[in-house]
Amino acid sequence: MSKEITSKTKLKKSPDVAEKTGKETLIFDVVAGRLYELNETGRILWSLCDGKHAIDDMMKTIREQYDVSDSKVKEEVFSFLKKMLEAGLIR
Repeated sequence: MSKEITSKTKLKKSPDVAEKTGKETLIFDVVAGRLYELNETGRILWSLCDGKHAIDDMMKTIREQYDVSDSKVKEEVFSFLKKMLEAGLIR
């Protein structure tokens, strides 16, 4: 899936995804039969893929959690979200 995303884009989890949260977050792509395990940053971003939070909001949340430069946060957040889009896990 090739969707253009900007800092104002709001993303949602795909309905074809099952998730298990707790100490770890596991995402199962029902259609592709693939399982993904998210790290702490991925879990935060995944939880914000609710259609209500823009990518700007996600970057702000990550900056508040970690002592990382704005450019690094932007790079990491966009990279993660693009991979999730390409895998069809978010839309």
